[in-house]
Parts: sequence; structure tokens; C-alpha cells
Amino acid sequence: MTWPQKLLWHGSSALGERAIETYCDAWHSASSDKIGLASSLLGNKLLDQERYSCDNRFIVLCVEAVPQDRRRKRRDTRSQHEFANEEEYSQYLQSIDAL
Repeated sequence: MTWPQKLLWHGSSALGERAIETYCDAWHSASSDKIGLASSLLGNKLLDQERYSCDNRFIVLCVEAVPQDRRRKRRDTRSQHEFANEEEYSQYLQSIDAL
């Protein structure tokens, strides 16, 4: 597989928070109707907010970055949660974002 466009999907806001509406349905969509956030590896902005349709073939960057106080709480509760599908996982993420 070649990688002609040196861009990566990140689906994150400029502050490092998940951008729920712009990450191609948890990277399961290749639809030209859906939008994801990506950035060029040639620029110096890893979380650049460029919008691209989800039918592009970029690399997905998966990095979890959470504030110090949430990191401890998440570590303590992580083993208690198992998800049957993407919708359950998305609902869980929205609930912890509300904290």
C-alpha cells in the first residue's frame, strides 16, 4: 500500500479532545458524505484542523491524552467497562466528557 498524501487522521479538537462529529464514525466510514479532521505531517501542527471527506486513505493517529485528574479516575474504572459495540463506547465517552 502506498501513502501518497502525508496526512494523518486524528479526529481531535485543537485542545486534544475528541471531535465526535469529525472522526469518520470511529474510523469505520469511508463515505464521501462524512467529514474527519486530519493534519499534514509536513507541517508542524499535529492537531491541525483540516477537514477531509472520509473516503481519503490517510493513517489514523491514536493517542490518548487526558488531564492529570481524569487520568487517575479513568485508570481506576477502566477494568469495570466492557462495550458490546461502538455506540455503547461513544455513549460512555460522552458521559465522561460531561464530568
